[in-house]
Amino acid sequence: MSVDALLNSTVGGCLILDVIGQGGMGVIYKARQKSLVRIVALNVLSPHLAMDNNFVKRFQQEARAIARVNHPNILAVYDVGSDQNVNYMIMELIDGQSLAEFQNEFGGAPLPWELANNFIRQAARGLEAAQLAGIIHRD
Repeated sequence: MSVDALLNSTVGGCLILDVIGQGGMGVIYKARQKSLVRIVALNVLSPHLAMDNNFVKRFQQEARAIARVNHPNILAVYDVGSDQNVNYMIMELIDGQSLAEFQNEFGGAPLPWELANNFIRQAARGLEAAQLAGIIHRD
């Protein structure tokens, strides 16, 4: 299945609008959750991983674990499931730019240490909240 194959279709009650990113585990889409009329991120598991029942169970368990954590430095997970043989996770969409895009504004030069330190602190706070909830971040 190509990345664009799901565009303009509905998965898990979400109308898929655009591709945000792609990685080894799947594709992240920008979508509209129809029931609550809000824009969300829809993480769709790659079809080759979805054929492994153990991996699908782990994907679902991780989504449920993350959903238990309420912290400003961790994305909220709204739902997880399977629809039309597509395994998905509906998450909060944070509008903005990636760290790489942000760094390009500095001409590719290292970020000022104060700014970098602020980003590191935010990430550490999120990781601490996850660790306290018994979650180990694999990335």
